[in-house]
Amino acid sequence: FFFKIPKEKFNHLILKTIELKMGPKVEKFIKKYSEELKDDSLFKRLFKRNNHIKIKNLITLDTVSSISEFLEKNKTKYVFLKGVPLLLDFYNDISDRELKDIDILLEKKDAIFLYKYLLRSGFKCLNNHSSKDVHLIDEKKYCLPALINNANIIIEIHYGLGLQKKKSIEILSKEMLKNSRKIWFKNTYISIPKTSFLYCHNIYHGITKEYFNP
Repeated sequence: FFFKIPKEKFNHLILKTIELKMGPKVEKFIKKYSEELKDDSLFKRLFKRNNHIKIKNLITLDTVSSISEFLEKNKTKYVFLKGVPLLLDFYNDISDRELKDIDILLEKKDAIFLYKYLLRSGFKCLNNHSSKDVHLIDEKKYCLPALINNANIIIEIHYGLGLQKKKSIEILSKEMLKNSRKIWFKNTYISIPKTSFLYCHNIYHGITKEYFNP
């Protein structure tokens, strides 16, 4: 890697890899052994966890659909990042991959436009930020303060992709918005990056921020 990964982060990376490898098989396992293992504590935990992910993802994707519908009506350029396009385009079951939050990329003026709309729609600022922060784009950052709603859906509105390798990442950001692709989901089009751009961003994000924790 281009960046040194601390030992504790590397251990987490290994565990996350195992979890993702097992993910698509959990649903089949639960269906096959539901009667035989229904009283087993580990199975109960697995079953509960699987149901939690499924319900949470359904609620999250409903929010994604609503945001997309609003942006499509306003002819706004945008792309969803990381988890949402991965789940919709690469996984067979909605519970195969947990969506922790929603990440969306827009141009600066459109980022503020969406932020204000979400505040009017019931979202609130997370981590004690003030809604006044929305009026200022901080050049030392690449996203507005995170938002959360009553269903605990967290949204991060990005006007950039990162601060390291800034010139290259600005080019990637522009190309993502310029060459997005549309998929049909829940009666609306949803804009996601081209596969090559999605991979590039996920690798960049994994290396520079979360050591491949999706």
